[in-house]
Amino acid sequence: MKTYIKKAAALLVILAAVLTAMPQTVRAGDEYGFEILVEPSPAPIGGEVTLTVRLTDYDETKAGIRGFQIDIYNVGNTLQNSQCTTLVTDNDSVLSNYTSYQPGRDLVRHLYMKWTGTMDRSQKDLLQVVVPIDETLTEAGSVTLPFRLLIQTDAKEDNQLTYYSDIVISYAPEEELPESSVEITWGNMDYVYTDGIWNPAEHRYEGGGWTDNGSGCVTVKNTGDAAVETSFTYTTERADISGSFTAADDPVTGPVTVAGGEEQTVHLILDGAPSESLEEQTVIGNVSVTLGGS
Repeated sequence: MKTYIKKAAALLVILAAVLTAMPQTVRAGDEYGFEILVEPSPAPIGGEVTLTVRLTDYDETKAGIRGFQIDIYNVGNTLQNSQCTTLVTDNDSVLSNYTSYQPGRDLVRHLYMKWTGTMDRSQKDLLQVVVPIDETLTEAGSVTLPFRLLIQTDAKEDNQLTYYSDIVISYAPEEELPESSVEITWGNMDYVYTDGIWNPAEHRYEGGGWTDNGSGCVTVKNTGDAAVETSFTYTTERADISGSFTAADDPVTGPVTVAGGEEQTVHLILDGAPSESLEEQTVIGNVSVTLGGS
């Protein structure tokens, strides 16, 4: 056991060194999209701001990710009391999946590496950092934190990538923050299921499924100035029926940020066939809208 631990520790050091030594260029054809959410913006002085790092296009068209390193560099005393959380839930064959503030390097670092295989492509969220805003500040302002993302893939060539960006944290006294105001409009949520037409040659029904005649939607309109993070959740009442959301035919799998003066409409798509006949006005599930992402 002691020998194994020593070997694992040594391998971790080697992998960390490899990530740190990645080349400083990215070929356009191999790029991975990512985003850094800063919420709220501006944040109230004396309050908190949440930084969330996400991948935006990690799918089958991209090489598999074997590991990555995220560095957010401190400026002033911004990150000393931050709370860091890894959001990666794929822990199969993981060598490292941790995040912390490292005083010696004066940065927040998230290191993720796998022994074998690559990170599940359903994984989008990588890192969350909750940063307190110094309560002794008296005027609105901002701080810019340098950001670096290093990615190791399973591609045969050009498998080490490096990205640079900046994170701008804006803050203001509570009385100077933009106001939030949201209007939520619900469709009737009336769904009908039909078996379709029987195909005697194939011995099955075809063309059936759920229809809602445009009633299965909900619209969130931001009538205020501050952006609002909105989450949509479907809770089913039946094991044979599931639901998901789309916006303009694009899947909605996480929180959506609605800017001031804009609106977002999502549609509930039902899937699955009822295992028994349903009476009219049968409740098959519930849709909830959460503002603020919590």
